[in-house]
Amino acid sequence: MNQIETIVPIESRDSVFLGRTGENLVRKVLFDIAPWLGQYGNDVNLTVVFERPDSTIYPLASTTDGHFCSVVISSNETAIGGPGYLEVRLYQGELLRKSQRFRTLCATSIAEPGQVPDQPTQGWIDQIMAQLAKSQGESNPSALTLGRALQWDDLGRLAVDVADEAGTDKTKPVSEAFLDSMIGNIEILLKTL
Repeated sequence: MNQIETIVPIESRDSVFLGRTGENLVRKVLFDIAPWLGQYGNDVNLTVVFERPDSTIYPLASTTDGHFCSVVISSNETAIGGPGYLEVRLYQGELLRKSQRFRTLCATSIAEPGQVPDQPTQGWIDQIMAQLAKSQGESNPSALTLGRALQWDDLGRLAVDVADEAGTDKTKPVSEAFLDSMIGNIEILLKTL
């Protein structure tokens, strides 16, 4: 499939054109991250986050090849015409070292209004986990470790591992039910202040 490729210098302040509403897998945005790699080396992780014109925010599946970090623009990103944002983030381990935000534009098409897709959650999680599994040589994405609070449930879904009670190591979030049993309804408590 031929895609329109747009190269964006990472330190640029230019807007990024995503295409027209409804376009799917037509454009590929390549961020030239050479200045960041020169400063931080190659042992880094890059993520790209998108904010649609309706303020929905989610990460995009991205690939890094040489000094380019790229994303392919899908119909999720072009579902709604108007301005949005792309943000490229560079991490060393868990530490955010650099980020750059770009204003985006999705032009409206002359067409009947379409149905806005569901929240782009499981699809991008599956893409991210498949890429992570591939990069770590793992054939089963559910075998990958996602930290102490995130885990895979019995149905293969990403779930938050919450504590049943407050622990001394404080590494897991506690559930709303636990908080309610310990301090009561927080809204009622806040009204007394």
